[in-house]
Amino acid sequence: MAAVESTEDAARRAMPTRSGVLSLTPEDISVEMEKPAEDINDKVSACLKTKDELHSELLCFVADKSKILPFDDFIKLCCEFYREEEILEARAVLSNFCKLYKRKDSERMRNTMEDIVKAILNPDLHLPVFCAIDLSRLLLITVTCLQ
Repeated sequence: MAAVESTEDAARRAMPTRSGVLSLTPEDISVEMEKPAEDINDKVSACLKTKDELHSELLCFVADKSKILPFDDFIKLCCEFYREEEILEARAVLSNFCKLYKRKDSERMRNTMEDIVKAILNPDLHLPVFCAIDLSRLLLITVTCLQ
């Protein structure tokens, strides 16, 4: 009767390859995971070091669509669609490239959104490319939005 080998024995068993025998043990296999960025400043500094894109759906949308809608309508759409956390995160990202103030009045989300759009539209600022990973967080502009 054949004995069933344990998973450890199976892992230690020599595996045939084209050029010979490959023997792997669990100690031989080590996968080093990249440590995720803890906060916004880590993400921005990593972006600046690698000259890479910066992940922000809100900033990607603003950079792409802010030129095709009237300013007030655009601000209203963004404030209705994006959550407060997303707007504050976008402000935190942009504050690494320009001076943005924390708003404390009753219309703070609207005023923060206006500051974000003005900063994106400012031709004197040199901003990185913003990209979106979660496409469901990009607002769909339809003909009814333009009327």
